[in-house]
Amino acid sequence: MARVGGAKRKWANVSYWASELNDDNWGWSTVTGWCGTPGRSPSHFRMGKGGYKACEELTITVKMVSAAFTSKQWTVAVKGHRSYATTGPSHRLDVSFNVRGDYAARNLPHGLFGQSFSSAAPREGLTDVYPERPGPGEHFVTKAMAEGAIEGTAAMYEVAAPYSTEFAFSRFDALPEDSSREGSSHEHQFESRNSDGRLTVDLE
Repeated sequence: MARVGGAKRKWANVSYWASELNDDNWGWSTVTGWCGTPGRSPSHFRMGKGGYKACEELTITVKMVSAAFTSKQWTVAVKGHRSYATTGPSHRLDVSFNVRGDYAARNLPHGLFGQSFSSAAPREGLTDVYPERPGPGEHFVTKAMAEGAIEGTAAMYEVAAPYSTEFAFSRFDALPEDSSREGSSHEHQFESRNSDGRLTVDLE
């Protein structure tokens, strides 16, 4: 989700669907979304390989299997890959975030991803210790939920519905803040394995 168009305050909602990737790892309907002004009927779109869409300053470009969502401050790049897990979705999504200039220092983005850009120091959280040789039929259940690397608990970042921007630390509608920290360009990478194959990202 993104606010675009400056004073127009238009909404742009975009999703990348790993479930739309075919056996050759591309598709015609991998990206869907809508762009519109509150109170008016939004403009819906659906696209895949070779697609392009602009919603005010936000541009969406789809190549074969990768997509780039670019605004004035952020670029979110998504690339689909086959998943070799024995259960679950057949494809996974690798995601990277890049912020330009001093935007993060001035706006202090939050959220599971955003807060890492607001911190000058690395964030080290709790991780699971996997067994070296699990026995036959043995299952390992992960427990770590980034404790220590995120503010609060993972449950505090849950939203009520897809495209919702309200959670305990949301800054989606916040005004820029002054900060003495120097801004720079940062890039972080993540992997998504959502059960429904959908990736949705807040661009604050």
